[in-house]
Amino acid sequence: MAFPKTWQTFLDETGDMSRFTGRFFAQGFKPRYEFAEFIRQCFIIGYKSLPLIGLTGFIMGLVLTMQLRPSLIDYGVESQLPAMVGIAIVREIGPVITALIFAGKIGSSIGAELGSMKVTEQIDAMEKQLRDSHRRRLEQGVCTPKADILFVETLRNLERIGDHADNLSISVLRS
Repeated sequence: MAFPKTWQTFLDETGDMSRFTGRFFAQGFKPRYEFAEFIRQCFIIGYKSLPLIGLTGFIMGLVLTMQLRPSLIDYGVESQLPAMVGIAIVREIGPVITALIFAGKIGSSIGAELGSMKVTEQIDAMEKQLRDSHRRRLEQGVCTPKADILFVETLRNLERIGDHADNLSISVLRS
C-alpha cells in the first residue's frame, strides 16, 4: 500500500524538521567559547560590581532610615527601625536596585569594550561565514528554502543591530 503524495510530503517535511531540531539542540550543548575568557568575564561583570552595589545599598539604607525615623518616633516604635530597613533593603528594594545598577554598569562596560574593537569587520566576517555555511547546508538539502528565507532575514537584521551598536559605541566614545 503506497502513501498518498500529500502524506509522503508531510512525513518528509516532518522528518527534515526533526533532524534539524535534533542537530540544533546537539550543537547547543557543544561549548563554542573559551572557558578562560568566560571566567574572566564573570570576574569583571560580577565580582568587580560588588563595591558599587554595596555602596548603593548602604546609601539606600541611610536614606530610608532618615525618612522612616520621624514617623516611627511619632508612633513610639523607633526600636523597629533596623528591622524595617533591613527587610525593605533585602526583600524589596535591594534586588531591584542591584539589577538596575548591575545592568547599567555592565552594559556600559560591554559597550565600551565593543566600541574599542573593530566590530564592523568582525560582524561582516561572521556574517560571511554564516552565509557560506548556510549555503552549503541548502545545497546539501539539509535546509529548506523556507528556512533559508528566515535565516537570511534574521542574519540581515542581526548585522544591522551590530552596525547600529557599533555606531552608538563610536559616538559615545567620541563625546
